[in-house]
Amino acid sequence: MEFGFPSTHPHELVLFFYPSPGLNWTNPRSLTFTTTRNKLLGRPRGIGHVSILLRSPGRFELTGMTQLHGNEGRKEVLFGGYGLGILLHNFVGALEDSEKLAPELVKRSRDPGKLSYLRVSVNEPIADRLFGYLSEFRAKLYDLWYGMRNRPLYGEGSGCSAFGASFLETAGLLREEFRKEWTRTFKIHSDLVGGPITGKRVSVLELLRRADRWALDEEPHETGFFWDPDLMHSWTVRTHEKETRSPSGSYSPEEWNSATGLSIDSREAVPPSGPVFRRD
Repeated sequence: MEFGFPSTHPHELVLFFYPSPGLNWTNPRSLTFTTTRNKLLGRPRGIGHVSILLRSPGRFELTGMTQLHGNEGRKEVLFGGYGLGILLHNFVGALEDSEKLAPELVKRSRDPGKLSYLRVSVNEPIADRLFGYLSEFRAKLYDLWYGMRNRPLYGEGSGCSAFGASFLETAGLLREEFRKEWTRTFKIHSDLVGGPITGKRVSVLELLRRADRWALDEEPHETGFFWDPDLMHSWTVRTHEKETRSPSGSYSPEEWNSATGLSIDSREAVPPSGPVFRRD
């Protein structure tokens, strides 16, 4: 297919980061409000997004994990009593189509602040492992489950951002810096978690009245974990500025239209051995 993103090496993995239209994680109430606002106003990619590109001679993939039904979650919270259990919910998922993603990426790349990316140049063995991972993910229908804390390499399905990070992990290139800078862990008061997880009902009024802070370690809680597209994007922009001012050699700054990018040369890396998918 035709896609305007330029190639710099024969074998490449690219993670594209779409920042959200604005989420506030200060407390559960502010997160609920900003998420709902983005959805009601029809703002695209309301919680941010990550998509991936894989490219080798004769092979091309452009995809990402997404929620199949955009309205799933609304009735669960408004009428199903899910409360903050919606943050732990397993939605119906799907892999995105490259023909739809490509024009969206090009459009975002021309709008300052709407897209950033990390390009990783790899060798043929790593590329083979990544293409094999995506093929197996599809064949085993792991894309049918979309959830914030799903672990793609354990066959649990995936959220969009965890899916992107899983390609770096599969390649053996997931740096500790990425884990630190790109992720968010939060604790949800157990009595605000409704739905199938607990069998309880938590009304919207109760949620808005009581969800004024995240739980403390010593309080009963459910732990959420999130590879956050906003953190991924802001880290990329920040690192791009730093590397432009004072190059460290860890990343090379680049641009695509108005999109901020970083590149890593990992062509000498040795891919991990053994199966991609794991068990606890």
